[in-house]
Amino acid sequence: MVFVLFAVKCPGPIRNRDFVTQRSWLATEKEYLILNHSVNHELVPIKKGFLRGMSYLTGYVMRPLESNSKGCQLYYVTQCDPKGKLPSWGVNKLTTMLAPKIIQRLQKAAKNYESWKSKNNPSFKPWIYPEQITIPRLNYDHIKAFSDSLAQSEESLEDEENFKLSDFHDEDV
Repeated sequence: MVFVLFAVKCPGPIRNRDFVTQRSWLATEKEYLILNHSVNHELVPIKKGFLRGMSYLTGYVMRPLESNSKGCQLYYVTQCDPKGKLPSWGVNKLTTMLAPKIIQRLQKAAKNYESWKSKNNPSFKPWIYPEQITIPRLNYDHIKAFSDSLAQSEESLEDEENFKLSDFHDEDV
């Protein structure tokens, strides 16, 4: 298990979001599973200009195709709350744009993975060999309970409530 901080650059007038997650993975003979959920870690404060989103559960399941062909099935699921004052129709629209982009980018990276990995530390596979994890591990004692103030920022959120569909495009995501 590792803690991961990632940020999402959002098209204006929507505020950028960041997430702090605890990630776990499992590699079996039949599939790879990657799962994460948000944690509130005291050593990772909210940065100015960002709202702290919440991932209740995000996961990937990858299974090789049963045929002799190279390839796999990928299942992706996420339940998250971007926080802030986004209207629900806006969250739904962004989700329909963002999730397919994530899958497209994963597919593109996967097609070139074997070639790339053969040139970039080919024996380093911490998802198979956890003892190879080299990033500093954060102490579990620093995880705090979530509070309603977690996603608050000094900046006004009013403009997020009033954005229109015409304010952003597919290429913004």
